[in-house]
Amino acid sequence: GRQVSASRFWSKTRVEGGCLVWTASRYPSGYGSFGADGRVWRAHRWIFYRVTGLLPQSVLHTCDNPACVKLQHLEAGTQATNRRDAANKGRLPCGEGHPHAKLTWQQVRDIRQRHIDGENQRSLAKRFGVGRTTVQCILDHKTWKE
Repeated sequence: GRQVSASRFWSKTRVEGGCLVWTASRYPSGYGSFGADGRVWRAHRWIFYRVTGLLPQSVLHTCDNPACVKLQHLEAGTQATNRRDAANKGRLPCGEGHPHAKLTWQQVRDIRQRHIDGENQRSLAKRFGVGRTTVQCILDHKTWKE
């Protein structure tokens, strides 16, 4: 049961830098994969749950190493805190790199300059084929941060 799973878990790790890295099966995203308790877990989530008894929406890596299972590098979070953390660390596609981007960086610069020159948001939205809310976000630098 519990002890067999824990000893099997730790046998699949090794110290690497300051992290405790998962050496067995991994998902394409780099997270460890561990079968226990009748299901397959992300390794860092299983050990976090085993030790703390908590199963939060997200278990964040303070070390930014998805293969790490060191308890001191893991903390409970929500999907929102996980997305915010990823965005702050530059791990989310943004601007032209986002698969749903409709504008280029040059178009964003043009929108900002045209607005400074007096063109209104409604006109800019129509000219560039985006919603007025998108124009507002660009002007407020809420999206398309450089």
